[in-house]
Amino acid sequence: QFDKETDGRSSDVFDREEREWKEILAPYIDNDDTWLSAPWLVTEFYAYRRLIEALGYYDKSNPATYLYDPFLVAKRAGLDSSVNSAENMLEKVVSLPKTKEGVALAAAFALWGNKMDLSIWPADAENSSMDVFANILHAADENMLHDDTNSLTEHCERLRER
Repeated sequence: QFDKETDGRSSDVFDREEREWKEILAPYIDNDDTWLSAPWLVTEFYAYRRLIEALGYYDKSNPATYLYDPFLVAKRAGLDSSVNSAENMLEKVVSLPKTKEGVALAAAFALWGNKMDLSIWPADAENSSMDVFANILHAADENMLHDDTNSLTEHCERLRER
């Protein structure tokens, strides 16, 4: 239940969002899911929605918190400092060889790219030239619990040969 009393949006917008969240959450509530067993994306979005409400994001009566994004500074700094890593990754993607090694690198991009959200970018000018993605790929071997890259690349080779 959202707090309609402090929400500065129109009643229609408030009611629509509340109705949409109830529809989204209903299957997981009916299934007695917790935030640990429901899909990650649903729980993360809902947690952030509740966080901005708790911080007064929609509270027009409080100018200090109304539409205040507590993550804005980190988001902007992370975005600005991510250019070097993004450029380096894009150079690698466009030149991937059509070989087992190329497939392995593409799989690593897909697997470890999930770590590339803005929460891990170095959000300061000092680290703006750092290639974060290359560092994560380099550390991938140490972080991998089970590696099926050989099976994947062999399967892709068989498909390519058809």
